[in-house]
Amino acid sequence: MNRRQWLWLLGACVSVGALPCWRRFFSSRSGINPMGFLRTTDPTDGYAHAGTDQRFEFPKDHGPHNHFQHEWWYFTGNLRDQVGRPFGFQLTFFRFALSPEKINSSSAWATQDAMLGHFAVSDIEGGHFHAYQRTGRPVLGIAGMSADPARVWIRDWQARFQPQRTAGWQLEACHHNTQLHLDAVSHKAIVLQGQNGFSRKGPGNDNASYYYSMPRLQVAGNLVLEGKPFPVSGQAWMDHEWGTTTLSADTVGWDWFGLQLSDGCELTIYLLRREDGSYTPFSAGTWTNSEGISIPLCATDFMLSVTGHWRSSSTHVRYPAGWTLTVTSLGVSLSILPRLAGQEWHSPIRYWEGAVAITGTRAGNQLDGIGYVELTGY
Repeated sequence: MNRRQWLWLLGACVSVGALPCWRRFFSSRSGINPMGFLRTTDPTDGYAHAGTDQRFEFPKDHGPHNHFQHEWWYFTGNLRDQVGRPFGFQLTFFRFALSPEKINSSSAWATQDAMLGHFAVSDIEGGHFHAYQRTGRPVLGIAGMSADPARVWIRDWQARFQPQRTAGWQLEACHHNTQLHLDAVSHKAIVLQGQNGFSRKGPGNDNASYYYSMPRLQVAGNLVLEGKPFPVSGQAWMDHEWGTTTLSADTVGWDWFGLQLSDGCELTIYLLRREDGSYTPFSAGTWTNSEGISIPLCATDFMLSVTGHWRSSSTHVRYPAGWTLTVTSLGVSLSILPRLAGQEWHSPIRYWEGAVAITGTRAGNQLDGIGYVELTGY
C-alpha cells in the first residue's frame, strides 16, 4: 500500500471518528499484525454479534453482512497449466466497519466501511511469490458488496457468485502484467464450520463468528504471469466468515489449514495460538468425507507437530514450514510441506499464506493432496 492509500484510509477513519480501530492494526515495525483488529477490548455496542440461533440462507449469505464489524471472502487454490507447471493463488476481500452507525452525511463519498483486497500468485516452479494489495472505498461503484447476486469487488478485482453455474464463482484480478481469470464450480455441499456455522474462538460473548466453506471448487481459466499467458485448471477453496471482535485477549494468532485429499475428503484445521506458542482449547476443525458429510473436530481430536521452519529475509520472522498432522479417530496421518518457502505477505500486513503439498495415510491406505496454510501473528 502506498503513502496516498494510507492517507486515504486514515482520512476515512478520522471522518467518522474511528481512528482507534486502525491504531490496533499498527503493531510491528516490520509489518502490521492483523490480529489487532480481531482482538480488542474497545466497546462494540451497535454491532451485531454471532450467536447459535443463526439460520443460513444461500445464496443470500454469500453476500455481505454489514451489521457485523468485519467480514472476509477468501479464495485460495492450486493450479496447473497444460504441461503440468504448478501455481498457487490467493484472492481475498476484507470488509472492516469504521462505525456501527450509518454515516450521517450527504456526501457521495461517505461510507461506514473500508475494504482491502489481497491477490497473490505462487510461481512454484519459478520460485517467486507475486503479491499485491488494493484498498477501496465502497462508494460510487469503485468498490462494494452486493447480495443479489452475491458480489464483492475493488475496481477490477472481483468475486461474483453465479447461481446458474452450479453454485459457481467468477474470480478476476489484475495487477499490471499479472492477471487471473477463473471460473469456479462446486460439486460438494457447503460446509458449516463449528456448530452449524457458529464458530467459537474464545470464552467471551464476542469470541465467535459465523463461518462456512466451499472446500472443493473445480476451477479453470487463464493466468497471466509477467505478461506470459497460462491456461490453467485445478482446485480451490472458499471461506466466508463474519463477526464482531472474534478473538480472546490471550490469542496472538492462528495457524489455519485447508487440505484437499486425493480420496475426495477435505480437512479444515485452525489452531489459535497463545504468546508462548501453545494452542487454546478453542482450536477446532472439520472433516468432510467424499460424500460431503462433515464431522466437527475439537482441539483434542487432532495433533499437529512442527517439523521445520523458514526465516524471512524481509521481516526476519521465523515461521513453521513443515508439519505432521494426525486425527486418530479417523485413522489419518499426514505430512504437510510448503510448495514454496517464501509465501509471506510483509508489507504492510504481515502473515504467511501459501500452497502446500500433502502425503500420508488414512486407515493404512496411501494418499496425497494439496491445500493452503495461513500463519498469522508471528
